[in-house]
Amino acid sequence: MFNPENEDQINHWNGEAGDKWVHMAELLDAMLAPHGQKVIAATPLAQGDHVLDIGCGGGALSLMAAQKIGANGRITGVDVSEALLDLARKRADQKGVKADFLHEDASNFTLPEKADHALSRFGVMFFAKPAKALAIIRSNVKKDGQFSFVCWQGLKQNEWGRMPLEAALKFLKTPPEMPPPHSPGPFGFADPDYLRDVLREAGWQNISIEPLSSKMAMPGRDAQEAAQFMLEMGPISRLLQEQEIDMAPVEHAMATMLENKPRQNGKVLLDSQAWLVTAIS
Repeated sequence: MFNPENEDQINHWNGEAGDKWVHMAELLDAMLAPHGQKVIAATPLAQGDHVLDIGCGGGALSLMAAQKIGANGRITGVDVSEALLDLARKRADQKGVKADFLHEDASNFTLPEKADHALSRFGVMFFAKPAKALAIIRSNVKKDGQFSFVCWQGLKQNEWGRMPLEAALKFLKTPPEMPPPHSPGPFGFADPDYLRDVLREAGWQNISIEPLSSKMAMPGRDAQEAAQFMLEMGPISRLLQEQEIDMAPVEHAMATMLENKPRQNGKVLLDSQAWLVTAIS
């Protein structure tokens, strides 16, 4: 059952955003794989465990967890995007992984059997009432089970999110309004004190919030392809469409900004700052 409080996000991920993620899934999952690996490494997964993946998307983190819990383990993934869930089911079938990918709102669901641990890779920042949602997630985890997730720090600390906005600003007819602090969205948990308070209110204990800094490799063989990817996948894409802005000069400006950034095997590397969070039920 979907929570009407999350209607905006549910509609967003069942529209163009979800379709784009499916289309770009292999590139996105490769880009975010190091973050998923940190989540897995931080979680005491054991053979036979039942693992709950919140905001599972195309199932990349679920498949990582499956390698740790073995054939006797069980994966339950929850997401609001039917398109991404279809992809997750297809991937699991191809790899012979036993998994249930449920079209559910993580802020309003109950598992028939509680999970041993819960995980998430950037899937927990979108709830209209985060403390309520995190309490529901806790209710689906066994006592003393662990919740491990990554979420982004602020926009200023993440070049991959900030640079498309900087490149587009001079072309926009109307500058975008910045959302209020703690609003649902990629940077909703940027403030670690707020995040800790929300987790405590939800009943989680032994909370750890550690900075996770890295250089994130942008998809694309060069600066031009990286610019195209960043503008297509980011929220600036919808803003450019709404204002009927020609994408070509924005892509050129973006590519120019990326030219002097460090590279790894040709890929542009940008600063990434996240939080690695663990808490006990």
